[in-house]
Amino acid sequence: MHSWQKVSWLALLMFAAVAARSDVADSWKPTEAAAAKASKAAQFAEAERLLKSNLKLAQTFGPKDPRRPRTLFDLAEVDRAEGKYNDALPLYEQALQIYTSLYGKDATEIADVQNGEAELYKSLNDYAHAEPLLVNALALRQKLLKEGDPDIARVKTISANSIPRPERSIRQSLCFCRRWQAGRKLRDNKAPKLRKAFRR
Repeated sequence: MHSWQKVSWLALLMFAAVAARSDVADSWKPTEAAAAKASKAAQFAEAERLLKSNLKLAQTFGPKDPRRPRTLFDLAEVDRAEGKYNDALPLYEQALQIYTSLYGKDATEIADVQNGEAELYKSLNDYAHAEPLLVNALALRQKLLKEGDPDIARVKTISANSIPRPERSIRQSLCFCRRWQAGRKLRDNKAPKLRKAFRR
């Protein structure tokens, strides 16, 4: 075989390899869509299977490819819906870490992950962890999205209902007590000066 023929065959093989890899990469989006459809139909086992397959694929992409954290987030959402909280939480954390390294702390993807993680804590009745996550997610959306965006209204509603009424009442009472004690301390400090002034 002549040298030019070898080069041609090599080029053809390289092209075929690139094309095959491109086809595999292109399968990521339809697989995510199929997983979302299965999850919406409450077919969580199927959604989980599809997303785990997609996660293996996404791990072959470059470190700056946003598809991996997206798949991690989607898988965390499915695990949370199934009640697999111990599996979901580290997936949220991984997605948050990768998104932060890609986009910094100010990104709608960060808000999405924090909102999902907050919902997980709400399911566990852990409102102390849920509320700050929801508050930060709302602040990010207000900063990055236009006023009136449905995502802002949705998070406002979730945030307002994140703490049960009895717990909100207790927190409000504690805040009132702290303010009252601070005011009393201030009055007590001023009292000797006032008494001294009246004696003159």
